[in-house]
Amino acid sequence: MKRAASLIALGVAFIAGWYAPPARTEDSSVEYKIKAAYLFNFAKFVEWPHIRFAKPTSPIILGVLGQDPFGGALEKTIGNKSIEGRSFRILHLQEADDLTQCHILFISQTEKRRLPQILESLGDASVLTVSEMDQFTQFGGMINFFKQENTVRFEINVEASRTAKLKISSKLLQVAKTPQRLPERGKN
Repeated sequence: MKRAASLIALGVAFIAGWYAPPARTEDSSVEYKIKAAYLFNFAKFVEWPHIRFAKPTSPIILGVLGQDPFGGALEKTIGNKSIEGRSFRILHLQEADDLTQCHILFISQTEKRRLPQILESLGDASVLTVSEMDQFTQFGGMINFFKQENTVRFEINVEASRTAKLKISSKLLQVAKTPQRLPERGKN
């Protein structure tokens, strides 16, 4: 029964147009095209508070913090697309930039040592944080990419998204993995 439910969810994902095909580990350019497509589709299935947009046509700002692993795949995949009249604006950010200007923030692995400070600086700002770091969601990030059997998958930290006042569609949650919690410090 559980397997049938998984197959139904996968079918819904194909129909909805936001499932990406498997990525081969030997071809990172394909992997990042898939991740770029996921970022586009995350924007379709996440709702931000209305105050995060100045106008109904204000762009969705997608920031990349740190070294950009996409190699132009974001611009090619997302650059000319829009969602409900909102185009995308892609920013390549540095340490001193205002991260709260973003709607989606991809945090590169090069920022791993600064992750606690980055997440703390965002506080409860309505910024969808995405990465591909080990334990990203367990440390407070919202969506983390990982590979499973040469397929790009993702996990979602629902609690972190709620804190940021973001509503994630149940359709997206159905195909995501829920992260395991890290043990609290000082407890076994």
